[in-house]
Amino acid sequence: MTSFLSLLSVPARYFRNPGQKLAFLLAVGLLNGAFPAWAQTQKGKHLVGMQAGELSLSLRDTRASSILLSPAYGKFVLSNLALGLELPFFYSFRNSPVPNRSIHIALTPFVRYYIGEGRVKPFVSVLAGPRYIYVRYSINSTETESESQTDLLYGARGGVAFFINSWVSLDLSLSYTETNKKAEYGYNSSNNALGYDKANRLAANLGFQIYLGKNTR
Repeated sequence: MTSFLSLLSVPARYFRNPGQKLAFLLAVGLLNGAFPAWAQTQKGKHLVGMQAGELSLSLRDTRASSILLSPAYGKFVLSNLALGLELPFFYSFRNSPVPNRSIHIALTPFVRYYIGEGRVKPFVSVLAGPRYIYVRYSINSTETESESQTDLLYGARGGVAFFINSWVSLDLSLSYTETNKKAEYGYNSSNNALGYDKANRLAANLGFQIYLGKNTR
């Protein structure tokens, strides 16, 4: 099989820009096994990352938008096994049937386990913690009211981490969470701070992780 180093001599005329050659070398390197097997998830390393979901924006008359951001920090207490903490933040705005804003903030410890030693690693995690919900909505053109409540979130996430180098991965995952009580006001009961627009269903998430620390093998 052609060596990775020999590909560096591919004439530049075959590529329209340097980015295309870099992408070509990366793809061939992955297929060729030219890059070493990385130990990003070994004991003692740290992970810092972000999950994003529920991103939407509507410019129609209803004018609805929402975004979820979940920063996370963890430490590998064993190889492939990390303990950590997520801080999910969810914001939504809707202009129909009545204007309202909803903010959800949660604090959720998690346990995450990665499977395998390659550059593509499936993972599963469980998490639970308290959530605070604040909603402000319009009664009429001049009056507004607000409501708040707290509950307990718990759930699971499963996905795949694609390691693009020895310290960064792109993560695709599906999440599912539940709460210990029903919402007290109807229109925000479908908003969940861990990446759902409805409770009791799967939701897709996109994120990245940065893995810090020295390799020990």
